[in-house]
Amino acid sequence: MKNQCGNSKRRTIVKYAILTAVGILIYLVAADYANEWRGYKAYGGEVFLLLLPVFYYLASQAYHEAAMEIEYLIQELKTEVGQEWRTSKHGTDARAERDTESSGKPSGAPPATSAPNNGQ
Repeated sequence: MKNQCGNSKRRTIVKYAILTAVGILIYLVAADYANEWRGYKAYGGEVFLLLLPVFYYLASQAYHEAAMEIEYLIQELKTEVGQEWRTSKHGTDARAERDTESSGKPSGAPPATSAPNNGQ
């Protein structure tokens, strides 16, 4: 187990080292281009490329938390719906079958009343 944990840490360190190197390289290219375009040396939005590893970390954490929350909500919904609306092995709604058996008519059926003839 220790070997797997060590490999995981090593992979994480390598991943963030690569992201840092890529951020620095992209920053250097972007800073040269921006300084040439502006005509003078200044620091602009290209500086945020140095924070590439931080942005990656925040985005990946948000993604994983959202995925876990969605999975939890789906499980909760399945449990809630499964308890309320169980389907029989014939593909019909067991709750509707139970209501039909007890009252003699489907639960969604309108009440049996005599409709006026309206002169017909």
